[in-house]
Amino acid sequence: MQRILLVFALCPAILHAFTNMKTTPAKVDDKMMSTYDRLASRLVGRYAKESECLQNNQLFVCVSGGPGGQRSGKSTLSEAVSSRINELLRDESASVVLPMDGYHYTRAQLKAMGDSDDCPYSNEDLIARRGAPWTFDAEACVRDFTRARELGQASLPIYSRTKSDPIEDGALLSKDTKIVLLEGNYLLAWGDERWRPLQTNRVFDETWYIACRSLDDQRERLVKRHLETWSVEKTRMFGEGEVGAGVKADSNDMLNLVWIDDMSRKHADLIIDSE
Repeated sequence: MQRILLVFALCPAILHAFTNMKTTPAKVDDKMMSTYDRLASRLVGRYAKESECLQNNQLFVCVSGGPGGQRSGKSTLSEAVSSRINELLRDESASVVLPMDGYHYTRAQLKAMGDSDDCPYSNEDLIARRGAPWTFDAEACVRDFTRARELGQASLPIYSRTKSDPIEDGALLSKDTKIVLLEGNYLLAWGDERWRPLQTNRVFDETWYIACRSLDDQRERLVKRHLETWSVEKTRMFGEGEVGAGVKADSNDMLNLVWIDDMSRKHADLIIDSE
């Protein structure tokens, strides 16, 4: 499928090049709302044309990209587009968002991994790098998303930022749902063998990748997001306040972002540049 390029405005930054990651020239669109509307109309139009040919009459769309920041990125876009789809189809259950974040290993699982003689990381290292590829249960995610595609229904976990752990049965998919947005950092990381089955199993009908256009602005958004749930434990591990949140972003999120871009961008049908 020909790669299509869109831009959506999630922050006021201007494009500048950044090291070790590809950049994508694009026309800037400052109207975030109109972008959501356009993306929703795109999916509704495709569904109208192809629904009878789709497995279970459902359109599965992957929304991937690096770790986002405060009120930006995959989750914000997915929820906004899903809401507009429901408005267009006048059906509040026409579209649903299924997040990948529910497949974080729990804190208890990470502790057990750290206690193992085979693990090269300490318990503290594992917690500090939470969000890295190897801190997700990729096999369970691939299994459940593949099953959701095959059956057209599912009950899946979500991640609680309050509890800092997954919660079971937080996201529901019914057979009546028409357009499904599956969002998460690693869903397009098909260059990695743990996530590649999402490609070979043909889970998605369409793939989107939200590309960071400025590492500096992405870092700033991540710091703001971390501060929303900053805790005594995080202060002990990374330092106080904004400085500590910056250390956390630099030592984990930004490393993950570069890895994700390398593994994922080339597999997208649609690249959306985050302003």
